[in-house]
Amino acid sequence: KVDYAFCIVGRVENKIFKPFFTRAQNKDNEEELKSFMFEIKAQNKCKCSASKAFYSKKVSYISNVVDLKNCMSDFFERHNISSTCAIPVVKKLKVAYIILIFDVIPNIFDGEYLHLLNEIQQDLIFALKKIEDEKFFWLTNTAVNEGFELVIITDENFKIIFVNNKHILISGYTKKELLGKNIINFFAIDKPKTFKKELLDTIKNTGEFSNIIKYKLKNTSKDYYISMFLYDYMAGE
Repeated sequence: KVDYAFCIVGRVENKIFKPFFTRAQNKDNEEELKSFMFEIKAQNKCKCSASKAFYSKKVSYISNVVDLKNCMSDFFERHNISSTCAIPVVKKLKVAYIILIFDVIPNIFDGEYLHLLNEIQQDLIFALKKIEDEKFFWLTNTAVNEGFELVIITDENFKIIFVNNKHILISGYTKKELLGKNIINFFAIDKPKTFKKELLDTIKNTGEFSNIIKYKLKNTSKDYYISMFLYDYMAGE
């Protein structure tokens, strides 16, 4: 939107910058940008904005590169670049991506634009974390639904509010037959009221309950090792 001369977005892998998205005022230059791969060197060896951004994890810029020798000098001279900026995008405490912006005008990243670039950095980090969180939720949800035998979630009164797909397949019950029912009713025990009190006392004191329980399936019963956890207890940890 502010019409900089070049923009390159790249992944950082083992301190190697690898571009995967490019833009340029002159479209003919975009092909050259696609091969703009380089090693991110220590700051005592290279004074480029990418190095500064990588090691500081902050938006870094160089107001005028004319008298500053660094690993990109040939490119800068060829395209008359005067100022550069690097926006690091942090993932799991490491710089995973860097956005490089170059322009022919010196001092272009000073003042009001620097605030904009810092805002862009925070927006990108937030968006990346949201994507990662959603991906993790999808993976764990898939694992719970498909990767275990029986998974049940109840409310504080032990009424079932969730069962996984494997539970439906193994038990023979439908969700309608399970949801809203008390989990104790599916345990093949002689004295359910006494057992419920013992279970409540244990889980309230320790936050969990583990034992081998004979669980009623649709047409039979089967021993299962069960682990029950109190959500509020876990959240408090």
